[in-house]
Amino acid sequence: MEIITQLRRPPDLADQPEQRAHPRYEDEQQLLAQIVMSPSQQFSPGQLVRGRTVDVSLGGLQFHCAEQLAPRTLLDLWIDASDTPEKFFLIAVVRWCRAIPKTHATPGTTAVHGVIQGRPSLDPSSGTGYAIGAALRQSAATDHSRWRDYLERRHER
Repeated sequence: MEIITQLRRPPDLADQPEQRAHPRYEDEQQLLAQIVMSPSQQFSPGQLVRGRTVDVSLGGLQFHCAEQLAPRTLLDLWIDASDTPEKFFLIAVVRWCRAIPKTHATPGTTAVHGVIQGRPSLDPSSGTGYAIGAALRQSAATDHSRWRDYLERRHER
């Protein structure tokens, strides 16, 4: 895997200076998110959202899913790393959520009753394709240190 030197940033952030403390890596892994707390009434605590990571770092990640998640939504995340039997439990806070432009559409994926079948549908006209940016919170109750070790092993130069 290659370090992302110029991450695809949304147009409204393109002119702002990069503020990430940790390198980002392109990495597609299965992700399951459980809503812990949401500022909107759209989701109740305990609801599950499935998705796939797009890029990851020690401090955050971007993932695609079928649901539109409000900023400040607190999530419990389980990331299923495909190249190892390990699964990682992390805590994250949604920083931003944007509909994915049609130019980034991935064919052959649908959402059924809010659950992603395969990859999320990336057609915003269907109302099911969203890119989510989330900041990870370090906690002794999570796999944050194992996540750091995994990233270092997986993305050694």
